[in-house]
Amino acid sequence: MAAGKILQEQGDKTLVCPEFSSKSLFRWKEAYDRFGISGLCGASHRRGNTRRRLAAEVLAALNRCVQGYLDPNRPTKETIYQNVRCAIDELKEDRIKSGLSKLNPPCREAVRLAIGELDDFEVCLAREGLETARRKFASVSVGVGATRPLQRIEKDEWTADLITLLEESDFFSAITPEERAALGLDRKSLRVLITVAICTATKCIVGLCISPVGSTDSALQTIEMIMQDKGVYSDAVGALSPWHMYGTPELIITDCANYNISAASHFAMDSVGCRIEHCPAGKPQMKGVIERLFRTVSINLLPRLSGRTFHDVVTRGDRDPTKEAALSVNEFCDVLTRWIVDIYHRKPHQGLGGEAPIDVWNRLVNQFGVRPAPDRKTRALAFGQETERRLKPTGITVMGIRYHNNVLASLLLRDEKAVVKLRWHPADLGSIFVQIGIEWHEVPNVGGAFNGVSALHWDLTRRALRTQYKERETVHFDVVRKALAEIERVNKDAMERAGLQVQKWTKQKVEQIEAELSIGLSVNQDPADEQPSTDGFGLDLPTAPALEQPADVSLLDDKSVSRHKNDVSVTPEPTPRPSHRRSASSDDWTFGEK
Repeated sequence: MAAGKILQEQGDKTLVCPEFSSKSLFRWKEAYDRFGISGLCGASHRRGNTRRRLAAEVLAALNRCVQGYLDPNRPTKETIYQNVRCAIDELKEDRIKSGLSKLNPPCREAVRLAIGELDDFEVCLAREGLETARRKFASVSVGVGATRPLQRIEKDEWTADLITLLEESDFFSAITPEERAALGLDRKSLRVLITVAICTATKCIVGLCISPVGSTDSALQTIEMIMQDKGVYSDAVGALSPWHMYGTPELIITDCANYNISAASHFAMDSVGCRIEHCPAGKPQMKGVIERLFRTVSINLLPRLSGRTFHDVVTRGDRDPTKEAALSVNEFCDVLTRWIVDIYHRKPHQGLGGEAPIDVWNRLVNQFGVRPAPDRKTRALAFGQETERRLKPTGITVMGIRYHNNVLASLLLRDEKAVVKLRWHPADLGSIFVQIGIEWHEVPNVGGAFNGVSALHWDLTRRALRTQYKERETVHFDVVRKALAEIERVNKDAMERAGLQVQKWTKQKVEQIEAELSIGLSVNQDPADEQPSTDGFGLDLPTAPALEQPADVSLLDDKSVSRHKNDVSVTPEPTPRPSHRRSASSDDWTFGEK
């Protein structure tokens, strides 16, 4: 059939079949049966002399010179080619003296092919070093498997390729010039350091902190943020999606920076029941998820912002990012938070098979759940500030706030010169935790007015009070309550954003604040004495003394608290809580007691 078809196609032409043996016919049939029509293709292109046309002496010189490419000085291929030519010329001179024939030198392409035959790992090892070769040729597999939310957390720092402004930052305006200089913030602009924690199972960002430099405070603040509901931050920037990923992690992977391996970091992890491991230095592939996240931020977010510095001077060109910087630190926090919550968490992720991180989090939480976040006491003991105070009849004073209860009163009866160790958390000055023996006891503030008040909030309030009531020696605590409410109303969103920035409450700073509080201003925290009724029914409540200004005038100037004048959020004034403890005298509490 096939022969007849071929004859029909040839028509009147004479078909001449080449002569072949029966052995060739069976060989072709076997090739056709195994490989199909491709088995009948000719191989005439492989005919001829396939051996090297270079003499043995030339090949030896070529191999010897090519080995010179494996040098830390990184010679170019053109340099190797010139070395080969020089070596061949020396051989020519010797052969001419000996009456032998000339040698044909190899061409540039032959030298290039000979260099290309070198082992890639050996080339990188010899020219770039061992660590570079390890990073470049490290095997990549599926990585460490994590199937549950917060099963494995990777934490790392990244210096953003962005110049930000400092002079409009609400947070940095709350610290002294000396503190700004100590933190390296005495310039008008700087590049910020972003500390991020990411859940490897869901690819959700669960911790974030922005600071000028890496420190123990930034590391602990990021870890603590993993265990907090971050909805207050997303609400403060007007995000449309929730940031509800929180809980106690099982394992945290970080690098070997001195603040990550510090005793404070390990103490905090042990207190909340979390393991921490440190990957070897110079091996970013050991925490590849967080490294890839930084690359994603630099590609998808930073090109949209002004003041970008780029990663090298060649890419940056002649641009001056310091002149183009337009974002303050607060604004950069807003942009970064909004990008994380509304874009990154909502965008399909290739590492999750096309699912969005927020969808994976919700699905895995419903399937496995998460470990609950630590309670208030555990959190304060793990991440709070530790100090010592001498116990007095008035209790213990921290940041100008007096704390007292029956436990301290009993200890004072046994030891009137007792010095106790205590921990307090800057996020809530409502109570402190005092160590007596091996037990930690919670001690509330006298009057309960500071419940839920942060150290930053109180620091801004006491500065405003000192400015407004500088002529008075004593201020009733009703005024303090109103000032706290007014600060929160004016500066609520700005202070929430400041929570993403590292806050340092060192021992020196606390002592300085307490020293300032002891000069010229005391607060009458205690309730006024009850007065008998003049008509015989009940008790008369004394009216508060008149203030220096009308009641409808705001206690504080908005400009003195925050630059965000368009803040429309209003927080109702807190009502005083009744106190069932013994009332102290009106002059036994001042800002200056330590």
